[in-house]
Amino acid sequence: MSKRINMQYCIQKCIVTNVNDYYNKGIKINHILVLTKEEEIIWKSQWQF
Repeated sequence: MSKRINMQYCIQKCIVTNVNDYYNKGIKINHILVLTKEEEIIWKSQWQF
């Protein structure tokens, strides 16, 4: 699975769950491939509520 597909999968899940909780658990259970530092910053900045 590409990072882009994984990100889309997580974004869909994040719509119906706690974003930070899913993000943190996603990395631990490998639902999200390891992001580069830049991608991580972009990802987190998109989900600031």
